[in-house]
Amino acid sequence: PNKDVRIINSGENAGRLQALQQGQAAVTILSQPTDLKADEMGFKRLAVMRDELKTYNHNMIAANGDLIKNTPEVVYAFMAAEAEAVAFIKEKANREEVIKIAMEELEMNRADAEKSLDFVLPALPDKGKMNVEGVKWAIDTVKETGALNKELSVEKVVDERFYAK
Repeated sequence: PNKDVRIINSGENAGRLQALQQGQAAVTILSQPTDLKADEMGFKRLAVMRDELKTYNHNMIAANGDLIKNTPEVVYAFMAAEAEAVAFIKEKANREEVIKIAMEELEMNRADAEKSLDFVLPALPDKGKMNVEGVKWAIDTVKETGALNKELSVEKVVDERFYAK
């Protein structure tokens, strides 16, 4: 970092794709469905992140300390709903409905909705649990880039008390 490459923060998927389009970035990480848009635009795919980064948490849930301290019942309810949603998505009998929801809510065509679902299914953790090794990998990677210059432990950012039973 900062010798062979310059690492910039371009925000979420849409921002990173825009940085590619505008020539501000030569390489970025994209996830579904933004990577499909990049494919359509003619960008070259170097790797499929899920295949390369087995422990990477593609989605994370974050809450501030006040919410957790003052209304833990909201956090428990949210995590229970997350676990229920993941179970619904993973149930093969619900595939058609999940695709329909993705098409409507994300304004996707059927082919992209199917590709996106097939991409995320293997990475969806049961009961909304995160892969703690993936969090450790992310912290270590950010440290390596120089973007994080203080010690940050997994325990400081991961709170597993609220998983659904």
